Formats: sequence, C-alpha cells, structure tokens
Amino acid sequence: MMLIFVSFALACPGEEHAKSDKVGKVDAASVSQANGNPIVVGGISCSHCVEEVKNAIKSVEGVKDVSYDTKENVFYVVMKDGYSFDEVKIKTAIEKAGYSYKGLKNKN
Repeated sequence: MMLIFVSFALACPGEEHAKSDKVGKVDAASVSQANGNPIVVGGISCSHCVEEVKNAIKSVEGVKDVSYDTKENVFYVVMKDGYSFDEVKIKTAIEKAGYSYKGLKNKN
C-alpha cells in the first residue's frame, strides 16, 4: 500500500493582493485609531464577536467608522462630522448585541 501526502498552502483569498495594496498607503484602521474614541468591550472571544460588536456600534447614528486593535483589545469609534461621541448610545448598542461595555480607555 502506498500513501501519498499532498500539501496545500492555504491563505485568505486576495492576501497577496492586500499586502501589495498597503505599500505606500495609510491603513484605514490606523487613521481610526488616531482619531477614534477607544472603548473596551467584554466578551470578545473570536473574530465573529469583533464583527458583531463593530456592526452594533456602526448602527448608532453618527458613527462613521469602527476599527479593532487586536493587540490592545480595544475598539476605536470615529464619529461623522457634526456628531459627538454618545457613550450611552454606544453602550446600549453593545449590550443589546450581547456584550459588556467596559468603558473608555485612556489614550496614551
């Protein structure tokens, strides 16, 4: 009996394209982090959780962008021009999605 092993290199679709697109460009997440309100959310255990929380936050009127820093476990919320950060509305949206709002994180 002969066994044949085949190895496949698996990667996310478009990974190489995505890497080349970042050369010489500013990453949108870094812009959000520089301009956003950093918040901490409890109950995040996977990328699906991150997406659920991002969508919940984006549903709040006036939210322009949301990014997540995996190293710091912090969401950055950027508001549209003319809107101010409403912590109560953000907290309510997060809790309605089933996660716990832990508060604002001090920017360093």
